[in-house]
Amino acid sequence: MSETKHMEDFGVPIVYLLKGVLYRHHEQAWSLLLQYRHKVKDYLGVIGLDLHVNDSDGFAFARQKEIPDEFEEFYPKLMQKRPLGYLPSLLCVLLRKRLLESDHIGAETRTVISLDQIIELTRVFQNNSSTNEKKQDDKIDASVKRLIEYGFLIELKNEKEKYEISRILNAYIDIEKLKEIQVKLEKHSKGNNELETNDDRNES
Repeated sequence: MSETKHMEDFGVPIVYLLKGVLYRHHEQAWSLLLQYRHKVKDYLGVIGLDLHVNDSDGFAFARQKEIPDEFEEFYPKLMQKRPLGYLPSLLCVLLRKRLLESDHIGAETRTVISLDQIIELTRVFQNNSSTNEKKQDDKIDASVKRLIEYGFLIELKNEKEKYEISRILNAYIDIEKLKEIQVKLEKHSKGNNELETNDDRNES
């Protein structure tokens, strides 16, 4: 019975990690992850995944290990890279910059942003035609929902259209990557001043 209980506890954080991001506010699963961290890491390693745990910011996720080209056909990937597209990638960069700004001014641990603020941040990248404003806002709203699904934004339960920017963005987009993507997005916006969701050039 004790062995069965051990395996059940051991499996709880693994399920979270295979589904997406495990946060500290998932108190039971987070506690079990910390308790069985090395065993969880070993288990994920067997199936080709690396465990990433950020204790200070309170999140963990699994990422596909790099597999040499010559071995790819023998080791199927459990997690595939999914291109976000131009608009979601733009939002990730803008949100990552907002986190960086909050850190620089010594703001509170949580960085909260509203949908209106997100829309305003993207104005410089949009076509100024008022006839397209509603269409562009709808695209941004759809992209925000997508970032919520990926765990980059956390919807606040008691505040409508307000979100906490997840610090997992720090892990996905470091400072050098942020600069690199920003340059690409700026070049893209100069060539086409409208935001599009079907441009898969950037992965975050």
